[in-house]
Amino acid sequence: MLIIKLCVNLDPPIHEIHIQRVGGNVGGWCEYAVRKPEIPGTVLHHYDSGAVALAATVLSALAEAGYGRADERA
Repeated sequence: MLIIKLCVNLDPPIHEIHIQRVGGNVGGWCEYAVRKPEIPGTVLHHYDSGAVALAATVLSALAEAGYGRADERA
């Protein structure tokens, strides 16, 4: 499981994201689920691209969905 902790300065994390591989390796492509925050669906990622690329893909998807927006916490 890949765990991403987002912190501002040295404060405790403001977000924690858990990503788990749920689908096998088919030609280098793997399927991942976001377990925290729990969201429906999966993300496809080429394993050889590495963890940073997977994190970027998931963070982009969460941002596009509006996760973590300031108005969400109000």
